[in-house]
Amino acid sequence: MQQANADKPTKNEDTHEAGHKPARGSVRFPMQLPLRLLTTTGVVECVTENLSAAGVLFEVEADLAEGSLVEFVLMMPAAVLGTPRDVEVRCVGRVVRRETDEKGRRLAAVSIDQYKLENGGQDGAVGD
Repeated sequence: MQQANADKPTKNEDTHEAGHKPARGSVRFPMQLPLRLLTTTGVVECVTENLSAAGVLFEVEADLAEGSLVEFVLMMPAAVLGTPRDVEVRCVGRVVRRETDEKGRRLAAVSIDQYKLENGGQDGAVGD
């Protein structure tokens, strides 16, 4: 997969005002990385749109209900992390938003609650 503009973070400017999307304070990095969604019926291959310290937005055809818990695996490239090798990140999170973009792609925004680094590093909960 191609990673796009990994060095150019973006920040959402949404507001808390009624009728508007909630504000998201984390800087997002537009990156297209493979993501494996682990479901009770098997693995669903997906592609990320962007990542932040607290969550991920990815394209997915599977029906994921807002508020549902999901488990997924990302492979973070060594070049992005500054590590000698790629790092597999296993995550547990909650679906906070579903949307269809202007191209008709179905996207899911997931807040990351817990993660585990499989190829070294420290495990933890977001916010630790």
